[in-house]
Amino acid sequence: MHREQPLLDPHHWEQRYRDGAIPWDSSRPDVHLQRILQEHQIPPCRGLDVGCGTGTNTVYLQGLGFQMTGLDISPTAIGRAKERAIEQNADCQFLNADLLTQVLPLEPFSFVFDRGCFHIFEDPDLRARFAARVAALLRPGSLWCSLAGSTDGPEREEGPPRRSATQLCGAIEPHFEILELRATIFSAETHPDASAWVLVARRRDLLYEA
Repeated sequence: MHREQPLLDPHHWEQRYRDGAIPWDSSRPDVHLQRILQEHQIPPCRGLDVGCGTGTNTVYLQGLGFQMTGLDISPTAIGRAKERAIEQNADCQFLNADLLTQVLPLEPFSFVFDRGCFHIFEDPDLRARFAARVAALLRPGSLWCSLAGSTDGPEREEGPPRRSATQLCGAIEPHFEILELRATIFSAETHPDASAWVLVARRRDLLYEA
């Protein structure tokens, strides 16, 4: 089986959440997201968390004054995210849907965050399609922040998919202007040995057909 196929199968992600096989979920807000909010001076606004999982970052942003929608392909993840929001008295919206294949009845957002979604696509056309779908959900001039696995460092059998800077940057043209592409590690808590990219991009004024 092609190594990309399981990652594109909704049942793969649903089973991972049912089994609790979600090592990326630290239940703490992402430190890269926190830095980006500060350094890029992103004010509270209408935001979308793509691949929100159990809702940690969605609820965190809602608590900062954002009006958040969390989106995930796994019904179990969305169920847990809703429980987290109720526990923390966060008035978030959550949707169980596939950004890549479904038309979403959503108004444009002013900020999109994805922690480990963009990088799952090995096919360049699918990466470009994902970026185009993100762009279509953003207002002109708004920001997309993505945390993605990097090809830096030694080969590894586990952890985030490995993508090069060329692969990421090539996929987002012509919809986005790159503001930051920073080398880092994916997570000091969950994946300390996995190199990563933090990508921050601004949606251009005009969109072109992908």
